[in-house]
Amino acid sequence: MKKYLAIGSSQLGGFKRGVDLFNSQLYEDIDFARLWETGFGYLELNSQGLIVAPDKVPEQNNGKNINLKSIWKIHRTSRLPCIYDYQKIFVLASPCKYFSPFYYQKGMPIPLSSVLLKACLNSWQVDCLNYDAISPWHFRISSIVGQIVRACPEKVVFIGAPLPIEGAEKNYFETLRTVLEENSTLKECHLENMH
Repeated sequence: MKKYLAIGSSQLGGFKRGVDLFNSQLYEDIDFARLWETGFGYLELNSQGLIVAPDKVPEQNNGKNINLKSIWKIHRTSRLPCIYDYQKIFVLASPCKYFSPFYYQKGMPIPLSSVLLKACLNSWQVDCLNYDAISPWHFRISSIVGQIVRACPEKVVFIGAPLPIEGAEKNYFETLRTVLEENSTLKECHLENMH
């Protein structure tokens, strides 16, 4: 039985590479299980503690028409991950907590209290009231993350995505930059939030 589980989407590759470089022995103690970001959003925790994928071929971001159930498993095995088999579960999916769409609806800075910021940044999971306002290109806040946290909060280590720097994400930040350059009050609000 392995001691650790690492699940996630594309970020999992970077984590795995880091483990490989850091400590080959540690690598032997970690089970890896991944799905691309869109597929990861369909995972569920069943009553036996297994993380399962549905018998589904999602259309979004699935050029090869892959059935999720056929590929979701622990790397190099045919087993499904079970939360009860692990001391720690590393979740490498969903966004970085510093990603501004969590706090600014439609790119407009709003005053944020220090209590709110501390609660968000110190939380074990992302809890975003404005999720419906986030653009479709943004990483999903997958329901499996919340399910695992509720089932075994003492085991979960949430590792959010790196801050986005290119592609559609860049367009969001350029829009925010424009807003801040054109309105000194909003710029001050943003700088206060950052402080």
